[in-house]
Amino acid sequence: MKSPPRVLLIGLKHPSRMVAYWLRKAGLKTHVGNIFSILSPQKYHVVHFVYSPTIKIRGPFLLLFLKASGKKIVVHWAGSDVLGLLARRKMWILNNIAKRFVDVHLADGPWLCKELELVGVRSTSVPLLSNLKADVTPLPDEPAMLFYLPEKRYIFHGGRILEKLATDFPEVKFLVVANTGKCCEKRENIEFLGYVPYREMPKIYRRVRGLIRMPLHDGLSMMVVEALLHGRYVIYSKKLKHCFYAKNYSDVRKYVKKIMEIDRPNYDGAKYAQELISYSVRQLLTIYSGLVGELN
Repeated sequence: MKSPPRVLLIGLKHPSRMVAYWLRKAGLKTHVGNIFSILSPQKYHVVHFVYSPTIKIRGPFLLLFLKASGKKIVVHWAGSDVLGLLARRKMWILNNIAKRFVDVHLADGPWLCKELELVGVRSTSVPLLSNLKADVTPLPDEPAMLFYLPEKRYIFHGGRILEKLATDFPEVKFLVVANTGKCCEKRENIEFLGYVPYREMPKIYRRVRGLIRMPLHDGLSMMVVEALLHGRYVIYSKKLKHCFYAKNYSDVRKYVKKIMEIDRPNYDGAKYAQELISYSVRQLLTIYSGLVGELN
């Protein structure tokens, strides 16, 4: 193949754009589309799903069609895909049929790889990470924390934890993204920001000392990495270097108190985040190097 292969990315919009960004930097021609883009006259050599079609009813038929058309297929598992598969045993049969048509399985975090192994899927950890430009800035004088709490998944992402924190730390301002506050009791020390555009997030990180992310299940969150890039401290329900690992409210409360006493940015976390992004990009490009070699 003389010209660079064309890659079609389908799935989660923002993560798809991030993957496309790194592939374009490596010289690959990419397009972020939808399922109907497969039928476009434009010839795509690789179809990269940023979700797993193997757990959808139409998945085996779609993947078989792509395979018969000579496409290379990449499936990038997000945390919600893995959770859905583990929670529904009936999907295991569907996944076992569909996965045989996939050339490469990627997962948004090393712990997802381990979970996928339980259902017979061998994958490579390539977190869906950011291209956000970030500088480490001093921690703000105002005691403030950022909390990720999608409106429609209030309990799953720790809504009750936020309520308790607001009561126990009346002096701390909690900024909440992905939530307008319609589902919650109004508190003076909780500020609901709703949907915040990606490029506006650095302004939010500069306003806070740290991020609290406490979902019941997660991939390696892009938001966690971005907070680290800005030198912020992170309280997380997953074990990740230079983050405070919290299993329950008692842990979260302890670490919020600790973060309020720190006056130095999380420089070690910022350095680790840069290394993590570099590693993930290398992993992604190594995978694509192999795919391109097979196409040639």
